[in-house]
Amino acid sequence: MTKLESQIINTHLPAKTVYAFLTVLANHEQIMPDQVSDWQVDGDTCQYVIKGTGSVHLKIKERKENHLVALEPNGRIPFPFEVLWKIMPHHGGCEVQAVMNADLNPILKMIAASPLTNFINLQVENLNRVLHEEKSA
Repeated sequence: MTKLESQIINTHLPAKTVYAFLTVLANHEQIMPDQVSDWQVDGDTCQYVIKGTGSVHLKIKERKENHLVALEPNGRIPFPFEVLWKIMPHHGGCEVQAVMNADLNPILKMIAASPLTNFINLQVENLNRVLHEEKSA
C-alpha cells in the first residue's frame, strides 16, 4: 500500500468547524482542483470527473468526530484506495492533512504518485482558503 500525504495546514479554526465542513460531501466541490467537473452528490456519496483521467465515485466510510473523515471508492475503480482527512486539534485551532492510501503497482506508482499527491495538496490548500473565506464573510 502506497501512502501519499498532503502538506499539513495549521488553522486557528476549531476542529469541530473543519470536521463539520468535511463531513458534508457537497462542500468538497469547493475544494476540488480546476480539473474536476460534473460534480454530483447524494448524501454520503459523490461522483465527479477528473479531466483526462475519468470518473471517481466516493462514499464516506468512517467518521470520528472532530478527528477523521474517511472516504472510499463507491463502485468500479482502477485500484483500491482510501482518502483520510485527518484533523488534529490543538490549543487555538487544529492541523489538517489529507492522506491517500492506494494499492498501486510499481509502474502505476511511478506514474500516478506525484499527480495524486498534487491533487490532495490542492484540496488541502483550497480547504484552508475556503474555510477562512467563510469565517471572514
